[in-house]
Amino acid sequence: MSFQPLTPRLSMLRMGMVNCYLYEAAKGPILIDCGNPGDGPKILAALRQRNYHPGAVRIVVTHLHIDHIGALHALQAAGAPAAVMSPADGAAVAQGIWMRPMHFAGPFAWFEAGINRSMVASQRGAPVNIQPDASDGAVLFEELTVIATPGHTLGQISLYSPADGGILICGDAAVHLTPLPNISFLYEDRMTAIESFERLAGLSFSHAVFGHGKPLIGAADAAFRARRTIHEEHMTHNLFVGNLLILSAPEPADIPIVSGWTGDSEFLRRLQLSHVRPLNQADAEASYLGGSSGTNHLHFRLRTRTERRLVGYVVLYDIYWNLQIANLGIAIGDAADHGRGYGRDGMELILRYAFDELNLYRIGLTVLERNTAARALYARTGFVHEGTLRANDYRDG
Repeated sequence: MSFQPLTPRLSMLRMGMVNCYLYEAAKGPILIDCGNPGDGPKILAALRQRNYHPGAVRIVVTHLHIDHIGALHALQAAGAPAAVMSPADGAAVAQGIWMRPMHFAGPFAWFEAGINRSMVASQRGAPVNIQPDASDGAVLFEELTVIATPGHTLGQISLYSPADGGILICGDAAVHLTPLPNISFLYEDRMTAIESFERLAGLSFSHAVFGHGKPLIGAADAAFRARRTIHEEHMTHNLFVGNLLILSAPEPADIPIVSGWTGDSEFLRRLQLSHVRPLNQADAEASYLGGSSGTNHLHFRLRTRTERRLVGYVVLYDIYWNLQIANLGIAIGDAADHGRGYGRDGMELILRYAFDELNLYRIGLTVLERNTAARALYARTGFVHEGTLRANDYRDG
């Protein structure tokens, strides 16, 4: 494991889900962030490959949290100097506090209290040597300008260097786990995190690197501005409202309507491989309305914007939050509603919700080959054909 060059000045060491960085300053190397507690040997070995002794490497930690501060004790035991942090987070780390209570986006919010009880109690560590000098606007080691970007934590900082066309080191003020960078799915203050992200989006830089996710090398500021535009739209536009439809919760009155849709055999054959049959209301609810949403599946109804008339449903299922992936299913029920743009509007609504609210990274789906209209819709909304199950839909003799 070694530091991988990204620009002439900056290299990245990837350690599972977290990254740390080595910035080659004129007066010696600077390590940004320290990974998890078990990452000390990896970082020390990577430094030795560069012929750097730990005592010659300056350290900046972007914020508290075990995956950024965890190996600092091991590095300092090997001779590394005090780590520079913001006053707010540095004071906590100096006392062995590695986490404060957080808020969580998406379904994790349902378990916020329990997660905080366990994580805040467990994320404490041995005292380390901290230099709390990273205040907003400070220039560290004559090259890295501190940008206060609170929200993920109270004392989160980002770093900027004009070298190599402009380098932005985000810590967790932004993550790059979706096509565009975004705020993290956990934060001490969401609105402050968004404001900090927008501050970064107002800067000019060529490259951006993150505590979590792939680096953006070249035109990185354009990606931040694109995400800022989405944030601004969401501030003024309801996430659940599309051009034609709305995403809504299930209602008891939906059940007889869906039961009626199952009287159309073609509706059913487009959706399922198993044999089709008309369904009574109880069976329709169990098969297609999904009951209440759970931690790994989310059910929505698609209704017209004006009349609030039910025209279909959509579900995100098999959600693996650790991998940021899910599968999607969608249906427009009545044949009279086909060809009116409802399918596309529903797809755009659920994809926006999945990527921008749940911070998912990949959405998959399965479609029958003979469902040409659905295949065309999925292609128009960005899906790519990755494989075919052969002889898997044998019907009509």
